[in-house]
Amino acid sequence: MTEMTIADYLDRALSETPGKSASELARIIGIKPNGISMMRTKKIPVPIKHLPIIADYLGVDLVVLMRLALGTLLGNEMPPETRQRIDTALSRICSAEEALLLEVMRARLGPESLTTLDDARRNRLVDSLLANL
Repeated sequence: MTEMTIADYLDRALSETPGKSASELARIIGIKPNGISMMRTKKIPVPIKHLPIIADYLGVDLVVLMRLALGTLLGNEMPPETRQRIDTALSRICSAEEALLLEVMRARLGPESLTTLDDARRNRLVDSLLANL
């Protein structure tokens, strides 16, 4: 399975998000519209410096875009062990939605932590949280 790239995500988001257009995004960023087209088709990379603007325009979490962009930039140019270490480090960064889930879980746990729960109780808690999404 091929991993989604930042270009794939940008292309899909602009295609599927009502009211959002490549020309408007280009105007906001301050580039020509063909620049967005070239990013969407992977002819040029999506500049990291534009990610906050893109995230705001599309209404997505910046952390999600950063993960995709770094994965795209580094993915094929490094040994698998290095990629795994970077993926592990990035997985510790939470998006706003993930942080909300953590807050809910912490509220449900109270003073306990997941490590102090037996497997059955931990699984019930996770199932309960997932069922309420």
